[in-house]
Amino acid sequence: MPAVARGRAESFRRLRLAAALVVGLALAVLGVAQTASALLQVRAADALKVLRAAPPGSLPDAVAAIKADLERADAWWRDPVNGFTIATLSMRFTLPDEAGDADRALAAAARRDLERSLAAAPGNAEAWIWLATARLIEQGRTRPSIDAFSMSIALAPYDPALLVWRCQTGLALYPALDDLERDNLAEQIRMLEDVSADDLVRVAFASKRMDAVVAALGDDTAALAHFAARIKAR
Repeated sequence: MPAVARGRAESFRRLRLAAALVVGLALAVLGVAQTASALLQVRAADALKVLRAAPPGSLPDAVAAIKADLERADAWWRDPVNGFTIATLSMRFTLPDEAGDADRALAAAARRDLERSLAAAPGNAEAWIWLATARLIEQGRTRPSIDAFSMSIALAPYDPALLVWRCQTGLALYPALDDLERDNLAEQIRMLEDVSADDLVRVAFASKRMDAVVAALGDDTAALAHFAARIKAR
């Protein structure tokens, strides 16, 4: 083989080796990042199990530690689940020092985390109803609150795990809903009556929107009679 050809072949071999080393290094770095993120998520999940067994607001340091782990996990390897967990963690387990402004500040922080999470993973129906609630607390009965409520229903209209929450949020938004949105809420109310009339009774009394609940059940005499019986048994 001529010297020039041998030189070119050697240069090509070195180039391929260098490229392989770069790719290998990049994969190693990504692997370290994913591993570090996963370990922080596992630690946060373990702490969250303990927190769920404690009364709300009783372990503020634990809340802060879980948030910090999830924020560090996101810094290593961004995962929409982290932002969602941080947001819901705040609203579930932190008791505001004062009513009103403290609630709104907490909801605003949760809303920002949820919006970031949903920008990366918009198909999460539970995150959308969390967002509707956060916006409702922070901003009131605004169109963004209603849109988040409607998106949750559109993504998973028959999710039994979200029925109580959707009915609570929808009834809180009720004066601002249009006819179609009220129809969608009515369907959720009818499904909740079918799943648990007792839960619907509690939601109706808590919301002070008994009229809207009765109207939603009005065309189903059997459901309405069952609902009325559960009220009497209360």
